[in-house]
Amino acid sequence: VVPNLGTLMLRWCVADAAASYAAIMAKGITIYRPLVMVNVEPYGTLNTFSVRTPDGVIYELFSALR
Repeated sequence: VVPNLGTLMLRWCVADAAASYAAIMAKGITIYRPLVMVNVEPYGTLNTFSVRTPDGVIYELFSALR
């Protein structure tokens, strides 16, 4: 997800990014980048979204589409 800020972003592979997105939204956590589908070669199509911590670290959660 743009912007790719290198070490300011941590990426986590989750079983289901859409379910994680819904759970985070239900808790009232602010989303930094909404859920989108992206094609990342050589991995294929991924669901991904990002949240930002109060100190500025961006966490990106993603999962492969089945």
